[in-house]
Amino acid sequence: MLISVCMATYNGEEHLREQVDSIMGQRLPDFPEAKMELVVSDDESKDDTINILESYQDRRIKIYSHHSRRSHRYYKTLYAVTENFANALSKASGDYIFLSDQDDIWHPKKLNEQLKVLTQKGGVCATAFARIDANRKVINRIGYRRESFWKPRKTSHLYGFSCGFAREELKYILQMPSVPQHDWFIQLIALKRDKMMYINQVLAAHRVKSSSSAYTALREPLWVKLYTRIKLISIVLWRCMTR
Repeated sequence: MLISVCMATYNGEEHLREQVDSIMGQRLPDFPEAKMELVVSDDESKDDTINILESYQDRRIKIYSHHSRRSHRYYKTLYAVTENFANALSKASGDYIFLSDQDDIWHPKKLNEQLKVLTQKGGVCATAFARIDANRKVINRIGYRRESFWKPRKTSHLYGFSCGFAREELKYILQMPSVPQHDWFIQLIALKRDKMMYINQVLAAHRVKSSSSAYTALREPLWVKLYTRIKLISIVLWRCMTR
């Protein structure tokens, strides 16, 4: 079994090593034969991100370059993240694939617990997590509840770094559409096919930065929100019918 962890990076030097260490230090007691690769797509970082990754001198860490050329009035930052993750996913060879941010921290058994679900049921599996500040102080804890494809709750939208999925999902996910919420797209694809599962055990810590441009990019007019939602749902329905 090969596990691919797909990470999108951009100027992530501050907390990158802590996250990479938590990924490469994963314990897999229930899957002793499993191998791992860390597939990194970097969006032309200007800081020490690449040097940090190369300093590991680990063949399991595979680095690919990505350049985002798309411009958008409201979603420039979020579109770039989607494209960067799509590039990483296109390079992944694993039987099971997990998404990773560049500044979070994973519990040592995160992958093991999710694989116990995925190897039995396939689909997508997300885990609960803690939100932490820059000093690793816990702000709160986020869990998921089962929801309907047609009546999703805003508070239950998927956070990409908390999820993993069987390789079979890639035929629905790729090519990734031009949408600002790549993780919500993955969740909707799974919900429509009744393939979305959750583990309400805190197995990751998500670092929150109040000044993140990704959050300020969400302040868009109502018509943009409606257009994006209609586009997302239309693509999901089409792919579930045709693939």
